[in-house]
Amino acid sequence: MTLPNKTDIKQLLVLFVASLIVSLPYFLYSPKQGLMAVLVLMILAMLHKTIFLVASIYSIFVNSFFMHLVTTWGGNSLVSRIQASYESATYERWEYFKTYIGITDILMTLGYVIIALFVIYIVVKKVQLSSFARKVSLFSSILAIVASLLIFPTLETLKNFQLVHLPLTIYTTHNNLSVINERATFLQTVKNTKISCPNNFDKIIFIQGESVNKHHLSVYGYERKTTPFFDSIKPYTFDAIAPANQTRFAIAIELTDATVENFDVFYKTKSIVSSLASCGYTTHWISNQGKTGEFDTTITSIAKEADHTYFLNDLDYTTAGLDGNVLKTLDSIDTKTPAKQAFFIHLLGSHFSYADRYPADKAYIQGDDVVTHYDNSIHYTDWVISEIYKRFPNDHSLYIYLSDHSEVVEKGGHGYSPSFKSEYEIPLVMWSKEPQRLSTLFEDAKGKKINTESLNHIVEYITGMTDKLDVSYSSKVLSVIPENVVDYPTLPRYEEKLD
Repeated sequence: MTLPNKTDIKQLLVLFVASLIVSLPYFLYSPKQGLMAVLVLMILAMLHKTIFLVASIYSIFVNSFFMHLVTTWGGNSLVSRIQASYESATYERWEYFKTYIGITDILMTLGYVIIALFVIYIVVKKVQLSSFARKVSLFSSILAIVASLLIFPTLETLKNFQLVHLPLTIYTTHNNLSVINERATFLQTVKNTKISCPNNFDKIIFIQGESVNKHHLSVYGYERKTTPFFDSIKPYTFDAIAPANQTRFAIAIELTDATVENFDVFYKTKSIVSSLASCGYTTHWISNQGKTGEFDTTITSIAKEADHTYFLNDLDYTTAGLDGNVLKTLDSIDTKTPAKQAFFIHLLGSHFSYADRYPADKAYIQGDDVVTHYDNSIHYTDWVISEIYKRFPNDHSLYIYLSDHSEVVEKGGHGYSPSFKSEYEIPLVMWSKEPQRLSTLFEDAKGKKINTESLNHIVEYITGMTDKLDVSYSSKVLSVIPENVVDYPTLPRYEEKLD
């Protein structure tokens, strides 16, 4: 019988330490996954050092992203961030890098990569396994199989293993974009059928905000007077929650028949943009956000339903200007015509970084803290809306303003996993000089939270397409991706996490 000698023990220890260092970021997410990663790498090293080398480098690649994501956004964020990067406009990727990638991240990642590569080099060059060690390898393999069955009893739990998650996510995201392309084909084959909208608003102005937390609007009771225009016109303000904490899913749900618990409906249904076109409205989509391709994102897919589309930047972050630029586009359109028109205006609003969302000469409050910058961005959005208001005849117009999702202002972002309540607490503001159905909606919603997954049905009711008031008061919301449905009341507040 071959007994272990000091060299065997030393080399097995070196192999264990090397595998542990490479796998260390997994322990941030799950000790079970960390332990499994260590076992897998040790077994691969005992089978063949080249396999160990490839697996270790792949682990370093995944973990370099994972360390940043788990410390910044929380667990379960790898999938959502890859999806967000894959499907987001270029300017958002650059802005993410500018806002969330700092010297600490860079140094931490470089330190991890250098140390991990060094220990891999030692294993590849120095470790020579004896017959005893290979017997240990066989025994370890059996143990690993048993352990894996305990840790990953089903295929679904195996999919959550980060090393498996990455390629699956890339594959799934690519397929999602393919499905969006299929939606484009669907839209081309289905023609609009004329419908009646008895409440004949001459103009419908739908203003889609971005990252707006209603608790920072004075029209919702905030102590700082951040919304002087809204305060002056005294609109209907509703207690509402967003259906998702990511733009591409929230807007897709808000404007179509898709719901929180059945997002796939989006791919086989038209939006309220097409519905208004069927009512005889000439539709315009004006966006100060990114356009990532002909039908590359859910938002662009909806925009393409409009008769006229205007994207104010060409994907480059440096060309994504202030929201005031939408006024120039509006001025190029004859908004005084008696013809029926519907405008969908998509603002950058209060998307990070907040200091870049308003001009210095329109700063409402002086200061350099994150809340002050955020409040100034809200104040500027209120000014932009007031200028939009001036460009339309007001007697027979309907105005709707809401945000796609809300924001954790103090943390400077949204799309966290696990999620926070404040990521969903959005403003929903409507006003018109013909408020009959608005008043009915307001009475029905008293003491309740409207889930804006039903926004398209609300617009259908207000315009008279239907006499049925179909409002969702569901507390179910998406946390980052459609597969992750959570209950809003059970979510914590960011301040509670700090406590």
